[in-house]
Amino acid sequence: MLWRITVQQESDSTGFDPSDREIQSADSVFWFNADHHTEHQPYPIAGSPTTWFKTPISPQATSDQVRFAVAGSYAYACALHPDETGTIEVAAVVQIGQTFDGPAAFVPKSINLPQNRSIVWNNSDMNAHRPMPKGGPEDEWLEENIEPGDSSPPVAFDEVGTFPYVCALHPTETGTIVVYNVQIATASNVTSFAPKTKSIELCESIVWLNSTTASHQPMPAGGPADAWLAQPIVANAASPAVPFETAGDIPYECALHPSETGTIQVK
Repeated sequence: MLWRITVQQESDSTGFDPSDREIQSADSVFWFNADHHTEHQPYPIAGSPTTWFKTPISPQATSDQVRFAVAGSYAYACALHPDETGTIEVAAVVQIGQTFDGPAAFVPKSINLPQNRSIVWNNSDMNAHRPMPKGGPEDEWLEENIEPGDSSPPVAFDEVGTFPYVCALHPTETGTIVVYNVQIATASNVTSFAPKTKSIELCESIVWLNSTTASHQPMPAGGPADAWLAQPIVANAASPAVPFETAGDIPYECALHPSETGTIQVK
């Protein structure tokens, strides 16, 4: 789907409109410059002024489209007018539809989701559906069924862990949502914890998602290896939730790859 955001300075309504836009992964956004004399250049705050557009958007012109493939929260601003700010919230997508075997199913059946991100279910089936946590209640996530051809509102997941779920109307339709807050990933041939330093509140938990092809086992610096996890996290899998009940900075490393280090800040 394609979404429009308007930007302007030469009126009583200045900045980006809407300033907060909710979309789905794989959707695209373009900006329309409603001014007659002023240029604008949106860019992600985590990037550089030319990450999205190499040149500003001319007055009364539209930008190229920017496609958002990965779920997340994208804060952005105008490189020419720093007071113009906005956020694009990209929800992950789960399809509900017929399979080759006949019955409808959730696709993907299991999804990895960063903490504090959202999921949208798209119903491409001929019947209504309503995802709910396994064991209910059926209105925990959605107050109404998702009718054929419709999408659910975004459902935010603020707590880490593994959450099995079913369809309230068709209990044989099952899925799993894994919510994580630290990723083990490889970039430029270097594998590391991301973020390297993770802050959590007292008694909150860490779930590590292993996005590499090797096994990893986070442990407190110096060990023992099984202090947090009885077994290594295999490739492309997530750890159980590990709670932290003592405040302080906790340095840690991988028991299998000591060069991989990080810190957990428990407040």
